[in-house]
Amino acid sequence: MKKTSLLTIVFLVFFLGMHSNADAQFGKLKSMAKSATKKKAKKETAKADPKSSSSSSSSSSSSSSSKSSGQTSREKMEASPAVRYIRSFRNNLSFGNLEECAEALEKIKELDPNWSELEQDQAAYDKLKQERDKGAAEAALSKKLSSYTESISWFEDKLDTYYRTVGSTDKTYCDKLNKEQFLVLKKEINASDFKTESHQKSIEKVEVFYTNSVPKVKEYTLNDMKEGTRSLEYWSAENRKTDEFLKSFQPGDRPDHTIKKLTKSISYGKEFLKLAPTDADVLALVQKQEAGIKELTVLSDSDELKNLDAKAHQFRISKVRITKAHLSDSKLSAIATKKTAARGYGKVLRVSITSDWFVVKNEFDLPKEKKILIETAHKAEDGKCYRVEGYLVRDYEGGGKYSSNILYQNKHQKEEMNCNNVNK
Repeated sequence: MKKTSLLTIVFLVFFLGMHSNADAQFGKLKSMAKSATKKKAKKETAKADPKSSSSSSSSSSSSSSSKSSGQTSREKMEASPAVRYIRSFRNNLSFGNLEECAEALEKIKELDPNWSELEQDQAAYDKLKQERDKGAAEAALSKKLSSYTESISWFEDKLDTYYRTVGSTDKTYCDKLNKEQFLVLKKEINASDFKTESHQKSIEKVEVFYTNSVPKVKEYTLNDMKEGTRSLEYWSAENRKTDEFLKSFQPGDRPDHTIKKLTKSISYGKEFLKLAPTDADVLALVQKQEAGIKELTVLSDSDELKNLDAKAHQFRISKVRITKAHLSDSKLSAIATKKTAARGYGKVLRVSITSDWFVVKNEFDLPKEKKILIETAHKAEDGKCYRVEGYLVRDYEGGGKYSSNILYQNKHQKEEMNCNNVNK
């Protein structure tokens, strides 16, 4: 039997020697032969001495127990009911996938709360999160600072064109250059452990902007707010008492339009205050205009405003007068009386010739007609008196002659006047 086995091995070695890896194969087969021989010897010994076999079995069991109590980390992981999530956790940890790590860690705690390396895994996760949070905070602060410097470049480029003509009202860039927020950002960066020379240069650039450019924006802002201020002054309690206000006030005028102007003006001021929150001039003007809106809102619903229409109307008609006559001509006065009465203005109370005859020429500089200015006062059927301004007209006939037929031509619409002032 033994000879047969050896012959078999020799044959195989001879056969395999034809291949390049014969030596390796020979060693492998030799090892297999020795192993078979040892097993056979053990069996024979066990048959001859049963006690020895029992002792060997006991020794094998003891060795197995010893291996179980000294499991490797990998063996422990494989034995855990959370093995799937432990693998997922460690794989994602190696790639820095924070969210995936957090999800896997929660599953490990749920499925195997006594996992022997849970504390170690938790510590690894906490470290990754801390590094990630620190990096995110650094990136966020740097991004904010970059936003300031980029906005300044745009802002200063448009400062003398866009803002001078349209107004300092670009909300987007005023928000991005908010000074109070910049001061907070500057404090955070200075307190950090990642501040660089680049950060410092950016901070200095922003500070120069607030020192040099913001005063120009203030100048344009105050100019933009002037219109709101003028409208507010027009509606002020003091101005409403003046003859000038009553003269310019038109029936139906209301402060609504002024309130809209003030609202827009205040928005200009508030946008600027994002760049200079403590500027006393703009702050005071904003507060004044806000108080003006409240005052005008009250006025809008007051009896004073309802009575202004009638009061202003009476004031205006009281100021209407017939212009003093430039010359006297009874014939022309009679023609004016007849012509204006025919227009339905009412009874003629007074005629005043207020100019000399003057020639009107056409586009070729040739005489077209000649006119004389006439003012008339009338009392209409409604009992009211009116001032009417017009011309007496003679058409040019050629040869230096003008028609003897005199026409009447209106200059303006009739204007109501106080009947007591017709002859004043």
